[in-house]
Amino acid sequence: DGEKVPRSLYLQRLRQETEKRAETAEAPVEDEAADAVLREEVLRETFKEILLKAHARNLGLVAGRDQVMAALRSEKAFRDAQGRFNPETYRALLARQNMSESLFEAQLAESMTLNRLAETFTDLSPFSDMEILAEWVRRHRSVRAGWVLLAREDYLEKTGVPEADLKEYFDLHADEL
Repeated sequence: DGEKVPRSLYLQRLRQETEKRAETAEAPVEDEAADAVLREEVLRETFKEILLKAHARNLGLVAGRDQVMAALRSEKAFRDAQGRFNPETYRALLARQNMSESLFEAQLAESMTLNRLAETFTDLSPFSDMEILAEWVRRHRSVRAGWVLLAREDYLEKTGVPEADLKEYFDLHADEL
């Protein structure tokens, strides 16, 4: 659709992935090849995410503000002792995570949208992933074949080789032919 990947989004995703990998690694790895692979993976995932969001928009699957708010209100972590949604509890939990309400709600909407898209595709298919893979392999398997048909009658008289000589040659070389 001509939609561009915002550099800020790519850099944010790259920073997140770098931090995640640094947390799991015992020692930092200083490897240019590994860094290049990481940058490529993050870019590919960012493109994929943008394409999925566009597809969800086209299908009308984007989670709206009302749906996001309903999800927030149903979250037990944001409820008070009486079981009602508590905006102060909500804000306090987000503050502990150094996250703004708008960012959290945007991420929740995005997550809900992508889940809807995934559910749409899985609900549409009565087939298992293995059945779909097997069918794809079957349909994309190809065999290349070629042949040339030479009619004996078209060439026998033009060769100038007597029939008896041909028979003798074929009889001598039967195991090769």
